Amino acid sequence: MAGRAARLLLPILALILGVETRSIPAALQDLLQTGLSLFLIGTAAFLLYQSVKAAEELVLQRYRIDVSDNLQARAVYTQGTVARKIAAAVIALFTVASMLMLFEPVRQLGTSILAPAGIAGIIIGFAAQQSIATLLAGLQIAVTQPIRLDDVVIVENEWGRIEDITLTYVTVRIWDQRRLVVPITYFIEKPFQNWTRTSAEILGTVYRGVRARHALLGIDVGGTGIKGAPVDTATGALLADRFRLRTPRPATPERVAETVAAIVTHFEWRGAVGCGFPAVIRHGEVCTAANIDEGWIGTNARSLFEDATGCTVTLANDADAAGPAEIAFGAGRGRTGVVLVVTLGTGIGTALFVDGRLVPNTELGHIELRGKDAERYAAGSVRVRKGLTWKQWARRVDRYLVAIHALLWPDLIVVGGGAVKKHERFLPLLTVEAEVVPAQLRNEAGIVGAALAASRAEGRPPRRPPSRRGARAHR
Repeated sequence: MAGRAARLLLPILALILGVETRSIPAALQDLLQTGLSLFLIGTAAFLLYQSVKAAEELVLQRYRIDVSDNLQARAVYTQGTVARKIAAAVIALFTVASMLMLFEPVRQLGTSILAPAGIAGIIIGFAAQQSIATLLAGLQIAVTQPIRLDDVVIVENEWGRIEDITLTYVTVRIWDQRRLVVPITYFIEKPFQNWTRTSAEILGTVYRGVRARHALLGIDVGGTGIKGAPVDTATGALLADRFRLRTPRPATPERVAETVAAIVTHFEWRGAVGCGFPAVIRHGEVCTAANIDEGWIGTNARSLFEDATGCTVTLANDADAAGPAEIAFGAGRGRTGVVLVVTLGTGIGTALFVDGRLVPNTELGHIELRGKDAERYAAGSVRVRKGLTWKQWARRVDRYLVAIHALLWPDLIVVGGGAVKKHERFLPLLTVEAEVVPAQLRNEAGIVGAALAASRAEGRPPRRPPSRRGARAHR
């Protein structure tokens, strides 16, 4: 295409000169000259851009990005890509200015754009605009290179590789083949992890030998996020920062298993794993599906996760995992009698204890309240979805707890979930007769409790060899 365009240059010039020698009306002559001149400028701009692309390809063909040690190649590819896009923007600016100069009413505007002062005026005029900020950010990334093409990064708790860098945004190819599109200014203004910043090898923390006697990996599967961390089951402390990935949509068995496996891989984990799951669990099998895909019902989730991770997995209802963590290390520590742990999240999870012993799979979040499932009336997600004030939501939570109190008469109610970060906004408004306290482990309770569940189950028989049929066979 570039060759054809080049061959048109001389004929166009000849036509422009020939129009002046022909005896045709002046108005038609001006129209033809303007049209041919516009075509000539456009063709020249196209050829110039093609020359920039050819120069880029000439440089890049010396570097291979499909080899193991591709650090230098990725740096050159990143610089070449950004430089080409900046050159394209400059060519477009000069092309538009040159075309404007062909028309008498706007000729002065075209001249002022091409003048050094005009170019400077354009830059200064747009300096306060977000568009020029992103352009400058792209230039800064090309020079300083906090990221490069094919870098392994963690952005917004998503693990992936840099797939494309433009002047305004960056595309990250996430591990499950989704694409995360991030404004380029994000990598200048916000912190992120780059695992291949200084080497083509993926650099990360390997959690091995850290209090090995008590260390187990806990994973909490939630309606919006799946998070995990290694836990010291003797103290309840996390041995590393928790790692969170979004719950896939739809949350099918295969996709959730892949996400759980990604968390295990993140920590390079080879030991026992505990997993809290938002459903009734019996002998590793999922029996309900209130906040997950219905395809889970009847699935042996324990075997599915074991095949996906290669680790021994202990599976428990998520509330039955978080509850024991609060009893062992949190607000319920040392308390006897009837203790109820209520988690207000995507749904309502409950764990009931009598003198420290768990009554499993209580699922009290599904009692009927005002003609509907209680968790659809008072869960933490309801407050966000309906835009309720803290006072309005507190009334709903209070009605729920009063109904539960009439059935169980607990001595202590421990309230957990994301809203507990601001427990002072709603707990003082409750009127239920039982003592109500905020959970102490908060968002870590599910992870710690899952690890405790694995600790209690470590004496069970070894896992059977993985099925060759893969995850889909566990139904």
